[in-house]
Amino acid sequence: MGDSSEAPPSNSLETFDKDRHVTFLEMMYKLLPLPYQIQEINRLTLAYFVISGLDILGALDRVFLL
Repeated sequence: MGDSSEAPPSNSLETFDKDRHVTFLEMMYKLLPLPYQIQEINRLTLAYFVISGLDILGALDRVFLL
């Protein structure tokens, strides 16, 4: 119990690919999906979550904020 020599989990569901998530959020930041483009409230909500996600991942500097 609590043995520090244990290897990290090898299950792909338990790993986190930060760069892949950041790339996805950058894509959403630069080009909003068509269904979100027509409704202002959806655009603002998605923008909030994209910027928050990038901030949580420590990648906010990868996008230009006005």
